[in-house]
Amino acid sequence: MKTVLVTGATGALGQAVIACLQRDGHWRVILTSHHCNDEGGLQLDVRNHEQISAAINSTEPDLVLHLAATFTNNFDDAYAVNVEASRQLLEVVQQSGFAHESS
Repeated sequence: MKTVLVTGATGALGQAVIACLQRDGHWRVILTSHHCNDEGGLQLDVRNHEQISAAINSTEPDLVLHLAATFTNNFDDAYAVNVEASRQLLEVVQQSGFAHESS
């Protein structure tokens, strides 16, 4: 069974994708959210490099689905979550050694 780490698990897109993955039954789904209330989930602020690194290294996912986003009128907050967090996540995955080239 492969492991998938999903950011933004409490959002509408995250919930829909997670439901599909869980129905499929071939994935161990790790839920993450900035305000994770789920017992099986991880609280993760995608703006925090150390938290991203800890989540990736502790779960060793085969796949990361980055669905965390914000829809705010605050440009700095939107940039930090929607752009900078994506860059940081890619950097952590690359540095972790879990990234695999497709065959």
